[in-house]
Amino acid sequence: MTKRSVLLGAATLMAVLGMAAPATAKTTLHLLTAQPVEEMQPVVQAFEAANPDVKIETETVPYENYAAEIASRMGSQDPTLEVYFVDAPQVPAMASKGWLVNFDGVKTEIEAAINERARPALLYKGGYWALPYTTSVQLLFYNKDLLAKAGISNPSAAEADRLTWQQVVDTAKNAQKAGVKWGLQLEQNGRYYQSQSFFESSGAGPGLTGDDLLTPAVNTDKWIQTATWYQSIFNTGVAPRNIAAEQSNDIFRNGDAAFFWGGTWNLARFNQTPGLHYGVVASPYIAGGKPATPTDAWDIGVSPYAANKDLARKFALFMTLGDGAKYIALGAHIPLIASAYDEYMKRARDTAVDDAGKKEMTDARDVMAYELKYAVVSRPRSIGFVILDDVMARTFLDIQGGADVKTTLDAAQNQLKSSFSRL
Repeated sequence: MTKRSVLLGAATLMAVLGMAAPATAKTTLHLLTAQPVEEMQPVVQAFEAANPDVKIETETVPYENYAAEIASRMGSQDPTLEVYFVDAPQVPAMASKGWLVNFDGVKTEIEAAINERARPALLYKGGYWALPYTTSVQLLFYNKDLLAKAGISNPSAAEADRLTWQQVVDTAKNAQKAGVKWGLQLEQNGRYYQSQSFFESSGAGPGLTGDDLLTPAVNTDKWIQTATWYQSIFNTGVAPRNIAAEQSNDIFRNGDAAFFWGGTWNLARFNQTPGLHYGVVASPYIAGGKPATPTDAWDIGVSPYAANKDLARKFALFMTLGDGAKYIALGAHIPLIASAYDEYMKRARDTAVDDAGKKEMTDARDVMAYELKYAVVSRPRSIGFVILDDVMARTFLDIQGGADVKTTLDAAQNQLKSSFSRL
């Protein structure tokens, strides 16, 4: 009797006894992200449908803990860290440590799918170490009802009328005099991602210099001057201190802030908030400086220690350069993939609930497109970025809290020098 006959006989017997045949074991592939699990379900389900022998387990880790989670699991060569989201400026550091699989084999496809400005987010020493996924811009949201109550005209969305930060703060103070609780809310006021913009705009620079961007420069005269102004918006009570990014948009949604500086991921939630009438304009800039809008978001990487490296690569390509790319448009961030970007921009308008809202979404779409083409400034591509990000997050929070600006920046400078010397 052949092996095949035995198997068929067993299946027949189980059918007669009313027993279900055992399901074929599926291969489990692991996806790690800082995004909500539900946001990833459309692309996960599409891949599973096309690959019925695969089950994808999605795990989400909060942004504040994400870099440490990656480092810990890479340190133990964890085989369950397979496909994972990579914060764009961390690509050089991760590639230099051997934490990413190389994608030079699909260089042509990558460069056909995204514009030239987006490519540096994927590169280390000229090689592609991650796949393109999303980017971002920040918008200045304003509450129309609160401004009207204070007798303040709505700002213009025209590029020629882009506001300076000094104008925004002055207007915010006037709104507070009319009874608004907070003049301005910064969504990520303790994170380098958003705060870098002030220093880039003023001409102070990103805080790193040199060919390898490993020479810290966070205590220059311009850094001290810009940080002193930054501190003043908290010292004068215009903006609240130390509000977690995940909670900050509630202040604006509840009508407690005249202005809110935050990401485009807030559009959908604000559109679903009854009674919230808002508009958007481009990110402000420091007077005498230039526009410098925060950007970048997530790339997709594959771990060299993945238990199923070939399958992980297949899924990563599916969700970026393949059929799954269309699902990027359903997420909160702006797609880097051109085809998904067009759909995302269409959705930015279609999420509006009325004609007035559709106009604001058209303004938002136009501002986003302009910023991505002309005004965005990326975080520095340095193998020391993770250290910079961590040190400066604590530094900005200390400055918000009223610490002496020069002393605090001097301490950050010394800490960065010491840490970089060990890289």
